[in-house]
Amino acid sequence: MAQLNQRKKNGVKWLLYTFLLFLAFILQTTVGFLQVFGVKPIFILPVMVYISMFEGELAGAVVGIIGGLFWDTASDKLLGFNAIIMMVICISAALLVMYLVRVNVWNALLFVFVGALLQGLIDFFFYYLIWNYDYSYLILLKKILPTVLYTTLISPLFFFIIRKISYTFSEVERI
Repeated sequence: MAQLNQRKKNGVKWLLYTFLLFLAFILQTTVGFLQVFGVKPIFILPVMVYISMFEGELAGAVVGIIGGLFWDTASDKLLGFNAIIMMVICISAALLVMYLVRVNVWNALLFVFVGALLQGLIDFFFYYLIWNYDYSYLILLKKILPTVLYTTLISPLFFFIIRKISYTFSEVERI
């Protein structure tokens, strides 16, 4: 009976995670939503990273691929580009939490900052730098870096929501 109860809890937890991931995708693709000086945050990235931090490396891989594919469909990038990057970032965040650091808001902010920065730099390299566009550094300075900072600033909202979901539906009693 307890096992059935826990299966229902896990089902509800993953349904909520899926809803949150889809909501983040919708917010990210909504034109002009929370746009400041032409810069929008990446809503889906912190959701993927935080789910990975709370659920482990396998869940991180799956969430990273699915969320990355969502992101790829909304951008004019090669399908799978963000999926691969986000899978690596999510697995890395999950493994760091498992073996090296605690889950807290400061580490979460650091993971989102580094993840967004890595994704932005890889994107910049493959879509601008290697093609030697004139003034491509302006894209880095005026779009990518402000987006990284803005994403990091809005991400604690998602951290607290995902932490609440994880702790509410967890098998382990938390102190």
